[in-house]
Amino acid sequence: MIRPLDPAKPDGQFVIHARDLRVGDVLGEYRIHDIEPTGLLVLVTFDDGEAITYALDDELQIHDRARPERFGTLYADPNWSFRDKGSRIAPDSTRSDDQPSAGYSTDSLATICALPVRELARPDAVLFLWSTWTHLLDGSAAKVAHAWGFADLVVGIPWVKLSAGASASRAAHASHPACSLAYRTGLRLQIGAGHYVRAISEVLVICKRDRTPTVEACDRLPGVILAPRPGGHSAKPPAARAMIETLYPDHGPRLELFARGRLAPGWHGYGFEAEGDLVLPRLTPPPPSA
Repeated sequence: MIRPLDPAKPDGQFVIHARDLRVGDVLGEYRIHDIEPTGLLVLVTFDDGEAITYALDDELQIHDRARPERFGTLYADPNWSFRDKGSRIAPDSTRSDDQPSAGYSTDSLATICALPVRELARPDAVLFLWSTWTHLLDGSAAKVAHAWGFADLVVGIPWVKLSAGASASRAAHASHPACSLAYRTGLRLQIGAGHYVRAISEVLVICKRDRTPTVEACDRLPGVILAPRPGGHSAKPPAARAMIETLYPDHGPRLELFARGRLAPGWHGYGFEAEGDLVLPRLTPPPPSA
C-alpha cells in the first residue's frame, strides 16, 4: 500500500511498506538495485553497494515512482476460454446443475491477443506464457505470443502438479507401468480430468524476440517444475516465478500480466485479482476498428 506524505510536504515522496518496495525505487539519494525477501524481513541492496535489512511492515519514504516504458521480463497467465463449457471444471462452465464450477471469467482469444503488450516489451524482452496443452497444441498460445510481439516459442517447461495428499485415483493406477515410478519414488500426483488421459500438468512456454538473450550456462535449470497447486483454481506455483528470476536475474524491469494476489517483490503488475500497488494502469484492448 502506498500513500502520499502530509500535503504540507509537497516533495513528491510517498510512504510505503518495505514489503511493497520494487527494484528501481529511490530511497533518499540511492536507487534500489536488488530486493531479497527472507521470511519476515527483506534485504535491500542499493546501487552504491550498501545493503540494509528492513522488516516487511517498516514504513519508508520513496520518491514518486514512474512507470517503466518497457519491460525486459514478462510473465503471463491468460484467462483462456475453453470450448468444453459443459464440464464443471471449465472456468466459464454453462452447466445448470448443482455441480461446482471453477467460476471465473475468461476472455476470447481475440481479446487476449488485442491487449497492448507489444508496446510494453523491450526489443530484447523474454515472455514466460502459461498455457494448457490444449491451447498450445491448437496454436492459441503461439497466436498470443505473436500478437504480443514474440516471434518464437523456444521451449516448454511442464509443471507436474503434486498433491499434498494421495490422489483418489492412486490405488487404481499405482500398478500401471506409466504411473508406478512416480508412486514408488513418493511423488503424489494431482490427478485432473480429461477426455483421453487425466491431466496432471500445464506448460510454461518461453517466448523470445529477435534480440532476446539466451540463458547464461550457470543459470540454466532442469526443465520441469514439480510443485503442488498453491490454492485456488488456476493458481500457479511460486516456484515458477522463482525459476524465471533465476534464468534471467538481471533482465528487468519485470511485469506480471493477469497477476493474482499480492505482487512479488521486484515485479510490476496488471491483474483484476491483484493486491497491493499496481504501477501499470488496467490494460484494456484497443477499441475495434470501424
